[in-house]
Amino acid sequence: GVLTLPRGNRWTRNTEFQGIATAESGQPFTPIISFDNSNTGNTGQQSGSDRPNLIGDPHLSHPSASQWFNSAAFAVAPPFTFGNAGRNSLLGPGFASMDISLLRTFGLREHGTLTLEAQSFNLLNHPNFNLPAATADLPTFGAISSANDPRELQIAVRLTF
Repeated sequence: GVLTLPRGNRWTRNTEFQGIATAESGQPFTPIISFDNSNTGNTGQQSGSDRPNLIGDPHLSHPSASQWFNSAAFAVAPPFTFGNAGRNSLLGPGFASMDISLLRTFGLREHGTLTLEAQSFNLLNHPNFNLPAATADLPTFGAISSANDPRELQIAVRLTF
């Protein structure tokens, strides 16, 4: 949204407040294993990857970055078989962010303008985690090791002529 502040006041004329709020549910992803267990050439590129077997409930009531889902609910399938874990059967963390800016435009001589803008991305500094490790035969399976950028602040100056 864009809110233009009152033009009659000398402190708020030619001033705008802008904001974007984003909230998204988590991205689905598929648990995999890192080797060709089925002996069919599944190497992870265009032919896909083999999957583990689902042997329990992968959902946790209180997931954390160190354990986003119950990794003990998966096991490597017996050799020369396909795992039964479904495609996109797990859900990653959601995303929430609020971006705002406050800008003011100043008229210059000779038909030019100068715009000053203060911007904030992820204003509330909400942690937005990336997907957890999805490879069942690695020790990091189910852990989140990275996140999107924290709060960012910047100043922009624009000269138009």
